[in-house]
Amino acid sequence: MAAIWPLVGRDQELETLVQRIQDGAGGIVLAGPAGVGKTRLAAELLEAAVARGFAAVRVAATQASAAMPFGAFATLLPELQPGLDRVQMLRQVAQAVVARGEGRPFLLLADDAHLLDEPSAALTHHLAATRGATVVATVRSTERAPDPILALWKDGLAERVELEPLTESEVDDLLNAVLGGPVARLTRGQFFERSCGNVLFLRELVLGALDAGVLRQRVGVWRLEGGLPASARLVEIVEARLGDLSDHHRESLELLALGQPLGVDLFEQLTGEQTLRSLERRHLVTVDKTGQRLDVGLAHPLYGDVLQKLLSPARARILYRTLASTLEATGARRRDDVLRVAVWRVEGGGAVRPGTLLAGAGRAWTLHELAVTERLARAALTAGGGFDAGLLLGRVLSASGHPEEAEEHLAALVPEAADDRQRVELASTRIDNLCYSMGRLEEGLAVAAAAEAVISDDVCRDEIIAQRAALLDASGDTTGGLAAALPVIERAEGRALIWASVIATAALARVGATTQALATAERGLAASAALEGPPLAWGDYAFGAGQGLALLYSGQLDAAERLAAAGYERGVAEANTEAEFLLAGILAMIHVVQGRVVTAARRARESAILARDHGRLVHTRLALIALAEALALAGRAQEAAEVLAELDSRSSPVAHIFDPEAWRARAWVAVASGDLRGAKEALVGAADMAGRSGDRAFEGAAWHDLARLGEPARAVGRLEGLAETMEGPLPALRAEQARALVGRDAAGLEAVSAGFEDIGALLFAAEAAADAASAWKRCGNARKANAADRLAQRLAGECEGARTPALATDTSARASLSARELEICRLAATGHSNRDIAAQLFLSYRTVENKLYTAYAKLGIASREELAAALRGI
Repeated sequence: MAAIWPLVGRDQELETLVQRIQDGAGGIVLAGPAGVGKTRLAAELLEAAVARGFAAVRVAATQASAAMPFGAFATLLPELQPGLDRVQMLRQVAQAVVARGEGRPFLLLADDAHLLDEPSAALTHHLAATRGATVVATVRSTERAPDPILALWKDGLAERVELEPLTESEVDDLLNAVLGGPVARLTRGQFFERSCGNVLFLRELVLGALDAGVLRQRVGVWRLEGGLPASARLVEIVEARLGDLSDHHRESLELLALGQPLGVDLFEQLTGEQTLRSLERRHLVTVDKTGQRLDVGLAHPLYGDVLQKLLSPARARILYRTLASTLEATGARRRDDVLRVAVWRVEGGGAVRPGTLLAGAGRAWTLHELAVTERLARAALTAGGGFDAGLLLGRVLSASGHPEEAEEHLAALVPEAADDRQRVELASTRIDNLCYSMGRLEEGLAVAAAAEAVISDDVCRDEIIAQRAALLDASGDTTGGLAAALPVIERAEGRALIWASVIATAALARVGATTQALATAERGLAASAALEGPPLAWGDYAFGAGQGLALLYSGQLDAAERLAAAGYERGVAEANTEAEFLLAGILAMIHVVQGRVVTAARRARESAILARDHGRLVHTRLALIALAEALALAGRAQEAAEVLAELDSRSSPVAHIFDPEAWRARAWVAVASGDLRGAKEALVGAADMAGRSGDRAFEGAAWHDLARLGEPARAVGRLEGLAETMEGPLPALRAEQARALVGRDAAGLEAVSAGFEDIGALLFAAEAAADAASAWKRCGNARKANAADRLAQRLAGECEGARTPALATDTSARASLSARELEICRLAATGHSNRDIAAQLFLSYRTVENKLYTAYAKLGIASREELAAALRGI
């Protein structure tokens, strides 16, 4: 990592300030909190001024230099004449400083000018007032500067520029530049939250995380794999900011570090009213309004990190007990107070009531605080929390990526389930863990059957039936899954209705019943909003995923992206990792259809990493499928093949639902490797597989891919049939494209291209335009062929470098060669020998030779070496 970080987020400010100096408009005072980047921007400004012919001097004020007259200018002082009064001395020093410019325009940079001694501050003001120098000064906005420095902007001698901390987007840009690669969204958010955009703190956090080994690059993405440590250097910096504190003030800040935010009344009860005012004046705490309440917090998150690190364990226990007792005495009326009291009691040591711990654990689970939930659930179980504590512990172990431990723990709870409600909650949790985290379908089905056998309550039994419907669907029987789920939706309510609606929404999306899928999701969401009692193991984001798929498969790509992106952003904001990886995967699938292959690969990679870390086999597999296809379409065949190998290693009976899509991804990896025949075989297999399971969306995608790869006659009949049974423009456009390809209908292909562009499927639109160009060329209409070719190039230019046979082959070549000749030429252009081609296509060696000879003549080339250029890459 570079020793000097790049300047990010200040380009416009720097350009404006340089222009001001060049125009002779006066001085500049850069103000802002410590670490915001004042000194760095001033240094860049000085360097720019020197490049434009200025002479420049930089002085830096410190606490030590402030103790002596002209301390900051000590190295610039001339031999002073004795007996001079203050004004004469000031003039002599000013002349000596300006003389260093040797007649050139002169710039003085006074860094940390709020620390200047009075003579140095007066000299700085004198140079600005007499125009002896253009003064650039940096001051800390939380410190009072000497009067001569204040007068710089009050008297109009300099413009005061307030520097704001970096935004989250600017922090992302800086981290990308410093680390040399993309940073995961959640990691970027953690760095931004802890640094508050302060560049100095950000740098120390990054260095500390790298040194501690918790910031790592995996599959091209930087991600935090642990908490942000407070390094020794960061502790020193923050300690210096905190300054000298009385014992009482330090204890007050320590209480905040452990418990913030604290209500104003609670804080004043703990520390006293005068303490709050004193700490506010020193800019060490802030008071903010939250709803109708006023909360006290530390002025910067890192103050809390450092204060906690410096606390001894014994001291921390005492403070935690103080916090808990004081909050309980006030009534603990806020919604999150049950969580705060539970955590403080555990941290403070001693016996704690199991009800307190279980209530806190439940609130932590709702807030997706998995580590806190696990700790409190374990403590509640130890304290005698019984079945409820054990069930919650099993849930959080599964969600945290420890499915084996979760199943061992949950199985032991079976004899403790005392009624049907407990039996169904335990069975549902075990089924989810066994099937979706461990891939053990048969065991999950056995748990469902055992639960159904002992549950007498119809409402509870419907929950198990809904779970079984989900297993049928996930194992590749979409028709069976819907047949089991839809009757439950008609008769059930509460949790059973919610479960069945989640399953049916996604299944209805895949069979092309878009309107019914969206309506089912809305009904499930309404039931979820009205649900009382313990929260479900997953949230409303599951409905968002199903709705996104319904919109995607019908061709409403913009609406699908907006919905999925909103769910993803909400998941990130709520630190809900399951929502984040599920919706990142849905976004990746949407981006693939849009043709945004690089964006799709980034989203899919993020989803795969998070899902893998949380032990979610099904979601990992879904993300890897999208990643392999995106990489293949981007022409990154080797990377795509490596992803495909991991996908094969993660096969699961609970993920058979995605087998057709996995074979489609395999087909595009084959295309990227030059194996068109293998790709076509994979697509036929994918279509047959999807047809058997009833997944019309998957089947349509496979037949469409086959048409795109030169086999429209094999695909058109089934695509037309699917278009009649599926809602939305996408199925219809696929059928229309296949018909136009079969008939070499140039005008029809142009209409299809326009249709795909309208729905945002730009890669399909580009391919249809390229096919139209070839068709017009065959008809001898060069003008329309050229126009269609230009359209294809424009559309392809928006697809982030996507490469497919339709786009990578020259229009003239496609128009002049037969399908067989083009297939042979593509293989030859990618390095296959004539014998390899003959074996792959089941042709004789002589036939391959003859076809190549004929193709050379048509293309006007004489050798294999010219073939790749003639075909433009494939």
